Amino acid sequence: MFQYEQWANQQIVNILQPNDSININLMFHLESAKHIWLSRIENFKRTLRVFEDADIEKLIFWQNKNTQDMNHFLEKLTQQKLDQMISYFNSERKTFENSVSDIIIQLIHHSCYHRGQVAKNLVINCQKPAITDYIHFKRTL
Repeated sequence: MFQYEQWANQQIVNILQPNDSININLMFHLESAKHIWLSRIENFKRTLRVFEDADIEKLIFWQNKNTQDMNHFLEKLTQQKLDQMISYFNSERKTFENSVSDIIIQLIHHSCYHRGQVAKNLVINCQKPAITDYIHFKRTL
């Protein structure tokens, strides 16, 4: 599913215009969230906030970095790690605990949600959105 998620996000980034700050920031939010969740799972210091402004270069940098970091994480993933409970606090400083598998599902669905927002924004501005359907991804393999 992360191969699909990475592919679909890339389809969006490929069509974004450098002056499209609304959609760039939405896509950067996905990368920020991915970085934050990975920092919680892998226990490293995060360097991004949940919402922050970005330009296309910053988006592409973090997209590439997160892809590498996520692929590295997935290479060593075991069932034991999937079942592991992670304690964390959210942006409102509330404490929660979820399994790694729940976090992974959250990341996948979070991306779908915001890609849909970007697609709607593009249509509203008379632009053609990227095709990011899973079945289209499978057809391109």
